[in-house]
Amino acid sequence: MLLVAGACKKDKGGDEGEGEGQLVYDGNKYNIEKGLIWDYRDHFFSTHYSQSYFLKNGMEFASWGTQTLLPGDPPITLSYVLCSPGTSKFQNGVFKYYHSLDYAAWQVDGLPEAMKSEFLCVSGYVCFDADGDRKITAAETFKVSSGTVTVTDSYTEYNLLLENGKKVTGRNSASYTKTLPPS
Repeated sequence: MLLVAGACKKDKGGDEGEGEGQLVYDGNKYNIEKGLIWDYRDHFFSTHYSQSYFLKNGMEFASWGTQTLLPGDPPITLSYVLCSPGTSKFQNGVFKYYHSLDYAAWQVDGLPEAMKSEFLCVSGYVCFDADGDRKITAAETFKVSSGTVTVTDSYTEYNLLLENGKKVTGRNSASYTKTLPPS
């Protein structure tokens, strides 16, 4: 599975609405100020430029299993994969979440024709330290079930519904460290 971290700065704008400059989860607002992007280019789908994002303040971005939070970290992290149409560069847009068991086939055989011009979010997880132990376990990791991620030059906006019935919304200004994915 592809995973990448994205970094977010605190919003310096005014109080323009709920979640402005922050992520909102279960009625609480959180700031995530550091992150990472893994740039897959056209190696994920032959018709799309793909990038994976991790939004997390701490140093441990690529966690498979328990994530340890640093003392100043919020209790929430996000990871998702965005694929924009075309292969020369990543494009901003509104990325709709698609869940499918056909990802492997899509990588080999190509996307269905109707999806070749779509902005896709093909994977998404929200992790939340519900018990406050500063560790996020598999039981505290929730898959995105529907929604959108909007990417512009100045912010990223979230409107995601999770498998646990909760939502992640909000907008933040992103400052990303971009790297190639680990080999």
